Parts: sequence; C-alpha cells; structure tokens
Amino acid sequence: MEILLHVCCAPCATTPVTRLLELGHRVSLYFSNHNIDTAAEHDKRLHQVEKLAAHFQTPLLVDERDHEAWRTAVAGLESEPERGERCRVCFNPTFPIRRSF
Repeated sequence: MEILLHVCCAPCATTPVTRLLELGHRVSLYFSNHNIDTAAEHDKRLHQVEKLAAHFQTPLLVDERDHEAWRTAVAGLESEPERGERCRVCFNPTFPIRRSF
C-alpha cells in the first residue's frame, strides 16, 4: 500500500515510518506546518525531517510555509481547545492555503 504520512517533526515520525516500512508499505512523507510560529523553528524541524527521509530513502513532499495565511484562516479561534474548531478548519480539505505539490 502507498501511504502519504503527514510529518510534523522527525521524532514523532520515526516509529510510524519504521513500522509502516516493516509492514511492506511504500511511504512518502509530507511536511506541512503552517502553524509553526517562527521560520527558524519551522526550518529546524524541516531539516530533521529531510534527514529522516534520507535515512529511510523515502520521498519527501514539502509544502511552502505560509504562517500568515494560516493565522488569517484561524483568526478568532485562538482560544479553542485542542481538538476544537481550529483543528476542523486545518484538517478541512478546502483549507485556504495553497499546496505546493
């Protein structure tokens, strides 16, 4: 089975990627983290995900960072709890941030 796995950071992805590959799946990683506040933190996470993809020799798709578009899309939902309305906005397939692939 081909699987596209959203990756927020390398530590969180290591075990799932390992297990999926052990089960014989073809895994591609997808790094898209518009919610990361600073460019430095975003780039640090991306660099580690690039190393993870290279280690497992798996494709990596990277969405161009657009933190301001994310802030606009979730405006008014800043106080929502985890798993609240803000999450539904971000996981909606029509989320208004351009996907770069």
